[in-house]
Amino acid sequence: MNKIVTKYLDNSCYKVYGGSNKDLLKYPFDLIMFTGGPATGREVAKAAAEHLTPCILELGGKSPTIVDKDVDLEKALLAIIFGKFTNNG
Repeated sequence: MNKIVTKYLDNSCYKVYGGSNKDLLKYPFDLIMFTGGPATGREVAKAAAEHLTPCILELGGKSPTIVDKDVDLEKALLAIIFGKFTNNG
């Protein structure tokens, strides 16, 4: 994820952090996006609530997706749906 974010997104706006959530979540953010398991998701949601930070929790998913404004939307949707229904563990 870090390789993709640093290559395609504005690095002054977007950061990927792969360390301990407990250390990172002490700080306020504008928005938290989390992909992972339900137990850690609860910790993230609790910490976000302390700072009134909105958060997007994608729990247990294997296909996080970013859709750019310039994408062929029909092609992107087909790929997302394919990934959603073929990723059954």
